[in-house]
This record gives sequence, structure tokens and C-alpha cells, in this order.
Amino acid sequence: MTEKITIFGDSIAKGLFLNNLKPENLKTNAVLLLEERLNTKIENNSKFGQTLKKVFERGIFDKFAKENHDGEMVVLALGGNDADYNWTEVEKSPQSFHAPRTPLCEFETMLDVSLKILKSSGAKVVVTSLCPVCAEDYFDNVLSKNFDAQKILEFLQGDKQNIYRHQELFNLAITKIAYQNNCTFFDYRSEMLKLNSLNGLLCQDGIHPNERGQQFVSNLAFEKLQQANFVEALKQKTQSLQNVVLSSANLKHFAFKQAILK
Repeated sequence: MTEKITIFGDSIAKGLFLNNLKPENLKTNAVLLLEERLNTKIENNSKFGQTLKKVFERGIFDKFAKENHDGEMVVLALGGNDADYNWTEVEKSPQSFHAPRTPLCEFETMLDVSLKILKSSGAKVVVTSLCPVCAEDYFDNVLSKNFDAQKILEFLQGDKQNIYRHQELFNLAITKIAYQNNCTFFDYRSEMLKLNSLNGLLCQDGIHPNERGQQFVSNLAFEKLQQANFVEALKQKTQSLQNVVLSSANLKHFAFKQAILK
């Protein structure tokens, strides 16, 4: 039985979006919605701008694995920021080669090692897909408003969809390595794309789910947890804890009455 859920994620898992390159909060997010439906606390270690590289190099996974997490669930929802470019540097020299914040081969190696570390803690490891990107919105509403649009487009070889294709490489890597390590893969990306209405699920920045998108992810996660019998197991655990509390209260009440009678 899973007793606890821990998430390592970025701004998406935190329920944030971009407004002129500044993070703002949505009214709700998938994690909060899931907490409410499960009636349990989820430890959300997600941060704006978080990358797998930062978490890995700071030894956060190593620290997590030093404790026994047998029977718990840990969710890894990272990679989107690793795939992103340093657009300031791109703008300065659009004709030059620019590696993403974490080069793909380096990302794959770190992800593989990270999953092995997390599994060594005894936790059930779940890896999420990346949120699909609406390249047009990201370029028009974020990049072109904060950088020289022509220079950015020059780097993209005149094709805005290169933003999507580049990020897809990282998503494919995540999928591959998750399965290689026998981890559960939560593929909400494919489910979003099946709807043929991606724009309706994303904020105007083109890279973060809006409230409707967060609700979609929450519903899908709850459905997957039900299929894995997690929801029923959690209910049974909650009921057991309530019974223990009631039994303890009854014993105290009985002891109090006996004391009075004496």
C-alpha cells in the first residue's frame, strides 16, 4: 500500500505559468486537485525553472534515497526546462550552435541514474511525460515579446515548429528510459494530443497547462490511480487509522469512567 506521494517537478506541477517571463499562479493545479480527491497530503517538491540537472547535481535524489521509502510513491515530472534554450544567448548569435540547458545525451544519462537511485529507496517510481508545447503561442506570446523575433526565427531555421520537435526528442528520451528502468510512465502528453484541442488546455504562453489543462491532468491521474487500486487502498488505510483513533478514544473514555467509579 502506498502511504505517501512525493513529487519532484517544475512550474507545471506547481501550477504556474509565464506572464512576460514572470511566473504567476493559477487558481488551482493538478496536485491540489488530486490531494482533494484522495483526501491525502502530497509532498510537492516542485519549483519554477527546476531542471533534472539541478536536482541531480545538488544530490537531492541521493538524500531522498538515504531514507527508506518502501511502499511510497515518488513522481518525477522534470525535463521541460532541461530542453529549453538560453534564449538570451540565442538572440546574440542566432547563426551559432546552441545546446539546450541540458544536452540530450547528458540528460539521458542523468535520468537513468536518477531513476535507479530513486528505486533503491524502495519507492514506486512514476515518470511523467512532458507537457506538449504549442510552438506558435510560445513564439508569438513569449519569445517574440521578450527577444528579437527575427533573430530567434533565424535560429529556428524559419520554422517555429522546431520548438515542438526539439522538445519531443526529450519526451522520447524520457519515455525510453522510464520503460528501461521498469518505472510507471504517466503519459498525459499523448492524451492531451488526442483531443485535437491543445490550445484550449494551455495558457497563452503555450507551454503551461491552464486551469482546464490542470483539471485534465488531475482527472487522468486519478483514473490511473484507480486502475492501480491505489484509491481503494488509501481509503482502507484511512479507515484503519480512523478505527485506531476511535479505539484509543474509547479506551481513554473507559479508563476515565473507571477512575470516577473508584
